[in-house]
Amino acid sequence: CYGTFCNAISASYAKLFDAVKDTVILIRCLKVILFSKGEDRANEYALRWRLKVVSLLADLLSSDSLRRKALLHANGGSVVDWLLDSVGHGELEWRMIQDEAARAISYLLLDATTCEELLQRPSALYHLLLFSAPIQSDAEQKKVKYHKKPIIEYIDKI
Repeated sequence: CYGTFCNAISASYAKLFDAVKDTVILIRCLKVILFSKGEDRANEYALRWRLKVVSLLADLLSSDSLRRKALLHANGGSVVDWLLDSVGHGELEWRMIQDEAARAISYLLLDATTCEELLQRPSALYHLLLFSAPIQSDAEQKKVKYHKKPIIEYIDKI
């Protein structure tokens, strides 16, 4: 009976060790993908992988508060810093990545346990303002659509 118990414990530790080892390998791969700077074709593949990774992160953050807290502190906060950097990216090719990163960050902002810590990140407000600056409300868009006079006409009236 004692031998069976010991075998079960050692099997559990072996499974746990394998899971941790696989997780570490996955994290290393993700880190290489997320923080790589590629050219041409390699950059296209990196963008596709970044989109998949940020979508996975957004899905993980949508699940529960413990996962949000864990991802907030993962690797000293570098994962969240990468999400913030992705949200603030203005290049067209990053648009889908930016959308998914915004979804991921919205889960962190909506959770009372992670919102304050997220906003305390060194560049959080900067990247969030970069993201929100080009957004126009529907009323502003309608106003722009109907008032397409050149600015010089307004200056001449003054």
